[in-house]
Amino acid sequence: MGISYPNANLQEFLFTIIYFTNKCNKVKQIVLPVFFDDMREDKIRDDIGNANAVNFIAQGKDSSYFSNILSISNLKNKKATESAIGNDMKALDATAQEISEKFLDSIVRTYWAVWNKRPDTRGTLFNDLYKFRNSMLGIKANTKRKMIPGVYKENYEALLDIFKYCQAKKIELIVYIPPLRNDVEPPYDMKAYAGFKKEVEKDVLASHAIFMNLENLVAAKYWGTKGSTSGTGSEIDFMHFQEPGHKLIADTIFQRCKK
Repeated sequence: MGISYPNANLQEFLFTIIYFTNKCNKVKQIVLPVFFDDMREDKIRDDIGNANAVNFIAQGKDSSYFSNILSISNLKNKKATESAIGNDMKALDATAQEISEKFLDSIVRTYWAVWNKRPDTRGTLFNDLYKFRNSMLGIKANTKRKMIPGVYKENYEALLDIFKYCQAKKIELIVYIPPLRNDVEPPYDMKAYAGFKKEVEKDVLASHAIFMNLENLVAAKYWGTKGSTSGTGSEIDFMHFQEPGHKLIADTIFQRCKK
């Protein structure tokens, strides 16, 4: 079974691992990518940490793994609060306000096409604002990305909890550093990146998991370009490689999984 989220952070991976291994107790092996760039990503998205998943984990014996991770503790508290508010709001169901709003919405949808395109319009607006901000600040694909200490700590705590959890459950864990474009200087503080790799390798091996550094696995010819971060045109893509690269990394990991 494969589970993949775009730009997932380690807090989300921890949450997902505990949820699915409790739902399916036959999991014997987990392959976990640890991206330096995603150590900047914080908190658990609502579509991952939905109310059902949070309640399932909170009521289980493995919820203690979240005690040292503020974002997940906050998530559980948030869901509890939302549940209480939801119960209070049930009294307002089918009120005159709700009925009138639904009626007006159906009328507007019928006669005004723009109303139905609100999600697309909102997405385009936010994307344009994102590019405008990057243009004003001079941010490009090769702009150095500094770590955010507090977020890095939360994610690393989640990684350590993943190690502890897999050890306790006797799940073989394979941790790998993903490929990174190396024909041009990457958008990292290279000293911080080197320290990150050493720290991850040390802690992986200390937890009796398997460590793979695949950062140089995919050759430069299998990388490409992407849409501009700050305007029109294209720019170097440091994070996404082409199909031959995906096949190469899949074959490499699969061979290790079979050992």
